[in-house]
Amino acid sequence: MSRGLQWVLGISAVLVAFAVAFAVLAPWILPLDAGYGTGMMGGYGPGTSYGSGMMGGGMMGGYGRSGGYGMMPWAGAPGNSASGARLSMDQARTLAEDYAAAIGSDLAITEVMEFENNFYAVLAETSTGRGAMEVLIDPYTGAVGPEPGPNMMWNEKYGHMSWGLAGANALTLEEARQEAQAALETQLPGSQVHEDGAEFYGYFTFDFDGPDGTIAGMLSVDAGSGAAWLHTWHGDFLEEWEAEGTGS
Repeated sequence: MSRGLQWVLGISAVLVAFAVAFAVLAPWILPLDAGYGTGMMGGYGPGTSYGSGMMGGGMMGGYGRSGGYGMMPWAGAPGNSASGARLSMDQARTLAEDYAAAIGSDLAITEVMEFENNFYAVLAETSTGRGAMEVLIDPYTGAVGPEPGPNMMWNEKYGHMSWGLAGANALTLEEARQEAQAALETQLPGSQVHEDGAEFYGYFTFDFDGPDGTIAGMLSVDAGSGAAWLHTWHGDFLEEWEAEGTGS
């Protein structure tokens, strides 16, 4: 075989390998256009002024190029997409409850929040009362799927990066709330984290108010490192439903 042919074959092999790698990684590469930085984890991490990263939508957050939620795996009923009507809170609750029942009999919906861009729901274990996972419901199609960010990356029992492990969180709810408040004071001065929050396996999620005293969004805190991750994909808050005995 001539040296020239060897070079051609070698370059071809490299290009094929690159194409395969890109095909595998492409679903995870989303536009970093959420408003607060572009870190891969979308939260605080080592090397910033706060000491624990950069707040932002990051790799998993925000809209994808086509206007949908990136490459998120949606599932569920078609909802009202044919008529173009927006789902009601009751319809979103029903879809979230059906989704929880399909996963397991031990899960129930404890909270549903309506935002401009989506409905957000917390699924909790009925046997332990502990948060299991967070899901989003498309307000027009009714499609339901796991929330991006902490729910996928930090959830040690139900997340995409977990092994189904269940353990105690290193931080308490109050310690995590303090981390969340410190993060907001650095990035969004005047914001105030709610006293109550949802504890999941490996992280916590809190609502927070803006300077005007109304709900402005939510953020999660890693239960081990204290890293904070702002949820940048919701849009403006509209309304909320909570099961009896719960609150955030």
